[in-house]
Amino acid sequence: MTIRLMEARPWNPSWGRGVLGVMERVGRPLICAALTVLSLTACTSSTAIPERTAPTSTISAGSTAPPDPTRDLRRPWAMPNLASGAPCPMTTTRHQPDPHLGPIQGNGPVGPAGIGKTGSLVYNTRPELPVTDLTWGVAKVLWEVDGTLAGPVLVRGRQLDGPNELRFEDPAVPELVLPDYGRGNPWRDYPSYTRVRAPGCYAYQIDTATRNFTVVFRAVGIPPLSCPVTVGSKQTVPPSPIDSGDRPVSWVANWYGNTALWVRLGGQGVLTAASSRSAAYTTKFPWWRLARGRLTVSAERLDGPSGGFRADVPDGYGDIGFQATGLVWPSPGCWRVTGSIAGQSLSFVTWVTPAS
Repeated sequence: MTIRLMEARPWNPSWGRGVLGVMERVGRPLICAALTVLSLTACTSSTAIPERTAPTSTISAGSTAPPDPTRDLRRPWAMPNLASGAPCPMTTTRHQPDPHLGPIQGNGPVGPAGIGKTGSLVYNTRPELPVTDLTWGVAKVLWEVDGTLAGPVLVRGRQLDGPNELRFEDPAVPELVLPDYGRGNPWRDYPSYTRVRAPGCYAYQIDTATRNFTVVFRAVGIPPLSCPVTVGSKQTVPPSPIDSGDRPVSWVANWYGNTALWVRLGGQGVLTAASSRSAAYTTKFPWWRLARGRLTVSAERLDGPSGGFRADVPDGYGDIGFQATGLVWPSPGCWRVTGSIAGQSLSFVTWVTPAS
């Protein structure tokens, strides 16, 4: 049976004039009697008088919520927990079934792209907009699904060597559902976020209609929360004559400075360093001088030995304005860098990571 709710209609003043006309013609006694009968009927009737409501769509009696297409995919966890100190059995097998997409981890009909060759997933410990849930670290992961696979795919995850959770998307949710959009293209792809709060050994469990399998990876937070990196602010702009749009290297992000020196920090407080034969790790780093003088740069490592750092400050840039430098790191890690000029200095903390 189909129940159709009547649409409420606004009051029309002309209706009142019609009712008053009838009352004038039939007389007060008859109207009073009619009202008495109506009131008794209303009190004894079992049919409730509906209140005025907004227009409502048709509702089918006895209808229920649609069935959950992933209910049968929530199988028990296939990967056991790891003992404390046990090595992480990372999935390092990779294949690239679609030349238009990146290589995926594992050899199944579903897999994540974005995990490194060694089985490590690097996540950002300090996410920024457009991510809104900032209580979880974030890593971009592209899921690829064989186009011949029927039905949705359910992806869940958890830490194997600890109690921490793994979630997806923004805001963070405990499950990722890859819907079946039909079998047309050879492979389907689904951009997503993987969310974790702590480093460790984790596993994705991927359930399809016919089987399940796992992809194990090590989550590596960059920068670690133990490193108090300087990130600056997107709203900060340097004073004149520095051009706020100046980008001498591609990775520069927020401005940071004082009355003597200005720099553009690495995104999320991270600096990437390239390895070379002549030096362990090197980063091209720009400075802007508001004070006149010779720039010197020093650095100390906050999570290890500092020996071996040096800065190349070439001539040819005058004694004010832009100055290119090369920062030579003996090792990756958490570093405090200090630039000095004319008796003034500017310091910032950065996480140095090798270029992939």
